Order: sequence, then structure tokens, then C-alpha cells
Amino acid sequence: MGLLVAARTSGDQTFRWIGRVPLWAQAFGCRDHLPCDPAASFAFLDFFLGEAQRFWGAAGPDQPEVLRSEVWSEPDRHGVDHQLEALALRVQGQAVLVVAGVGLDFLQAQNILQTARERRLTTDQELAVRARVERELRGRVAQRTAELTTANRQLRALASQVALAEQRERHRLATGLHDHVGQLLAVTRLRLADEQARADSPDSPDSNPDAAERLAVTLTLLQDAIDATRSLTFQLSPPTLYELGLLPTLASLVDQTARLRPDLVCAFDSEVADLELPDDLGILLFQAVRELITNTLKHAHATRLELTARLQPEPDTLVITVADDGIGLDPDTLDRPVTGPGGFGLRSIHQRLSHLGATLLLDSPARGGTVARIVVPLGNR
Repeated sequence: MGLLVAARTSGDQTFRWIGRVPLWAQAFGCRDHLPCDPAASFAFLDFFLGEAQRFWGAAGPDQPEVLRSEVWSEPDRHGVDHQLEALALRVQGQAVLVVAGVGLDFLQAQNILQTARERRLTTDQELAVRARVERELRGRVAQRTAELTTANRQLRALASQVALAEQRERHRLATGLHDHVGQLLAVTRLRLADEQARADSPDSPDSNPDAAERLAVTLTLLQDAIDATRSLTFQLSPPTLYELGLLPTLASLVDQTARLRPDLVCAFDSEVADLELPDDLGILLFQAVRELITNTLKHAHATRLELTARLQPEPDTLVITVADDGIGLDPDTLDRPVTGPGGFGLRSIHQRLSHLGATLLLDSPARGGTVARIVVPLGNR
């Protein structure tokens, strides 16, 4: 037996046959597996459903939810009359209509509706469980995100403390070299210079040309030691970094590189007049630039080195660029694991910069060379 089960919802209605469409319904234009509009096929039903909905709207919750029509006669498309009756039920706030021929049992329709109720209940329970699981998952994700955010803050704080502790030790060593070793070497050079002058003077009772020549060689070596000590002091902890700031120190680093490598054309260009940075960030930026320049000197075979510093207003960002015209560098170097000697310095700098909110970017243009950019969001200050 075929039953037309029509579920009318707010503003929309969908009608489908449950089972095979009976012959009497086919005569009214209904077909298997196709939507069927009973209000258009059966003229009485639109009035019947409207009455049922008004009845349910006025009735209390304890009123019957099933409304059965009287038997009526309906002509099909061929003019043949059919005796029909209908059953309207209220299920989960929706009006459900069942149409059948006279004398047919509505038990099948009631079973269908009961199964629909049970499935709806099961679906509601599944949706409730799913919603609870989703809430728990969102809560766990939010908790995990908060934990990761806290861990990142702690990691940045630890990286900052490590950088400061390392720089304090470098500063202590540099101060010892400058104030003690450097001073001792300077005093020793003065005394040797005085001895060399007396040995080289023909009027001096201590005149000794051979000794004067040996002392001149010693003085040269001693001056080399003083220069090396000063260079080491600058490499460990440049005094200008504390006295003048980052950018003047970078300019001094470029000048020192030019003196060290006369065959390398070095240039420094900065449009930044004044810049105050936290000690840990300024120290790390100096170390990063120094590492990039050292990498150029060791591996690039470059003829030109250029260091620039620019401020970008939107967003508030400092960009330090170290560029050379050497053999180039694979930009993926920062992402690959260490497999041999070399390259650890750049990866270490990249990681330490990221811990303080900065970024190291590498690029090898088509014309050759390497362009390294350090991008520092100044809003993190």
C-alpha cells in the first residue's frame, strides 16, 4: 500500500510517497520517487491541513495531536471519483499529512511516524553528544593554544635572558682584554719603543744597532698583538653598542671589515637617524649582522658588500639588509637540518631571532649574490 506522507515546515513543504504510489494516486498525477503537491492534486487537503494547523495552534499541549478527516470524494484527472480520507498528525512541531483510500488501514502510517519519532530522538541524542564533544574539543584546543602562547612567551623570555647572559660574559671578557691585557700591551710597547730609541741613537751609551733592529721587529709584532686585541674586543662586545647604539656599531663593523679586506668594496647606508632597542634585541641584531658578514667573507668570494638599514612605517618595522655579489646561497639553507660543517651559525641566528619576534630571510637574485634581510617588528619593543 502506498501512503503519501507530507511534512509541512515553515515557508516550505516537501511531499514524498512512502512505498509504491498506488494506482488511485497515480490517477491524480503522483509518481514514484518524485515530489508530489497534495494541495494541487487533492483540492480538499489544503483546506484540511489549514484547519488542522489552526486547531493545533489553539489547542493546549494535552490536546490530541492526531486529526482525522471525513471521507470525501475527489475526481482524478480522468473524471473518475475516488473516496479518500486523510490523517493529520503533529510530530516534533511539524504537520504531517497521510492520505489513503477509504477503508485502508492507517496502522502502517502510524508505524512510519513512530519510527520517524524514534529516529528523530536518536538523531537529537547524537547531535547532543556531537555538540558536547565539539565543545570539549574547542575547550581543549583553547587550553592548548593558551599553553602554547604561554610557552612561547616563556621561550622568548628565556632566549632574551640567554642572550643577555651571553653578552654580559662577552662584555666582561672584552672589558678584561681592554682594561688589562690591552693596557699591559700598550705599556710594554711604550717601554720597548723607548729602549729601541736609545739603542738606535748613536749618542746613547746604550747604542746597539743590532739590538735596535731586533727591538723594531718586536715592536711590530707587539703592535700586531695590540691590533688583534682591539679587534677581538670589538668582536666580543663593541663598546659603541652600549655607548652609541646599534646603527653606529654596524657602521663601525663595516669600516673594520673594509680595513680587514681591502679587496672588498664595503658600503653602509642608513636612513635611520635614531633608534632605541632593548639590550637583548640590539645585541642579537649585531651578532646576526656580524655572522652574515663573516659568512660573506668566508664563502661568498664577493667583491662588494653593502649593509643598509631602513624603517618601514606600515607596519612599524626595521629592515636590515646585508647584500653581496658573491656566488650566492641556497635560500633553503635555513630549513634543512645540519648535515656537515658550516651553516650552523645562520640557522642558530634564524632561530634566536624568531624567539625575539624577528625574521631572517635569504634570497639569491637571478643576477647573483646573496641578499639577507633581518625584519624586526618594532611594535614588539
